[in-house]
Amino acid sequence: MVNTIDHDFHRRRRAAMGSFFSKRSIQALEPSIQEKVDQLTGRFTDLAKSGEVVSLSAAYAGLTMDVISGYCFGESMGCLKKESFGQYYLDFFHDGPQIHPLARQFPWFQAVLFRLPMSVVGFLNPGVKTFLQFNEAIKPQIRKILSEEKSDVQSTQRTIFHEVKDSDLPPSEKTEQRLTDEASIFLGAGTETTARALAFTSYQLIQNPQMLDRLRKELKSVMPKADSAVPVSALEQLPYLVRLPSTAPHF
Repeated sequence: MVNTIDHDFHRRRRAAMGSFFSKRSIQALEPSIQEKVDQLTGRFTDLAKSGEVVSLSAAYAGLTMDVISGYCFGESMGCLKKESFGQYYLDFFHDGPQIHPLARQFPWFQAVLFRLPMSVVGFLNPGVKTFLQFNEAIKPQIRKILSEEKSDVQSTQRTIFHEVKDSDLPPSEKTEQRLTDEASIFLGAGTETTARALAFTSYQLIQNPQMLDRLRKELKSVMPKADSAVPVSALEQLPYLVRLPSTAPHF
């Protein structure tokens, strides 16, 4: 969808999944997000006891990848259980797009590269090989969704791609390859962007103790304990968390 240039065509593609990104839909996702956050804080607690250095970017990438993959496929990638969290995906989202500047100038080159054997692609461009391997890894998830009947998922979680499959888009818009490409975009956009923002914010708070102290004091008004579960609706009422005052150091 991100590469769809025609306005009307883009609107049709977006309409098939737009409801999944409404505020109401995201609020319904809160229990799943809270579960993943609890997993992450549990890992942090264990790592703190060992004194091991943790890459916040990788840790937050594990969190965001597990959230968005669960939203896309109904089951997460399990990054929060891995020793390196989401480091693999951070590397992929950095290395894979390196082909884009060249592909924009010579579109035929990318088309040829994608049709070569994986061993040859890896020799010519390791980043593209990683990208192709990633797409192959998520294809079974898309294939499973496409093979399910509506009745099969009535009692289970409907995902973004269940919605696309059952939409009024033409069959050409519901092929395994197109939805795999779409899933790759969703996973990338939902993982690295939020992970980087969380890592950067965490760093700035640690570097500015007065900001961290003020934030902690405000959070205690709705979180009497560190592990208190708080709905987003309550967090949105906290002025310092939601909007930093103009006198505060800028992130």
